Amino acid sequence: MKNFTRSAVAAITVCFLLTGNAIAQTPANDAAGEPEAMTKKFLQHLYKKEYGEAKKCATKKSQPILKQLIAVTRQMAEMAKADPSAKFTENDPSTFTNFKTTINGDAAECIFTNTASKEETMALKKVKGVWLVDLAGK
Repeated sequence: MKNFTRSAVAAITVCFLLTGNAIAQTPANDAAGEPEAMTKKFLQHLYKKEYGEAKKCATKKSQPILKQLIAVTRQMAEMAKADPSAKFTENDPSTFTNFKTTINGDAAECIFTNTASKEETMALKKVKGVWLVDLAGK
């Protein structure tokens, strides 16, 4: 049940981003060294619809969840094209703030505040020395 809850929270966080919320601007440098940088990089790739790059930022166990999120995002884009009156908005990634990271061995949590002033949490896992977003939880 805990894994399901963590997966659901991660999925909702990503959907929240794709349907009208944003993150702080991601630096161009390599994000492999820090969980916060990888979280920003992952969300930035999702925002830009750079799905192949987003997949590289996530664990293997996250891939099925990410595949579903990408499918939903593409369906939303198609619906927006078919119905111009539909309200699907995407914001420029510049409004998520207060990033705080807790590292516990090879696991980390990056907590940040979204544009609705709510805290969101992204789980990460260190795989072969690189921090990756872990949508599947522990």
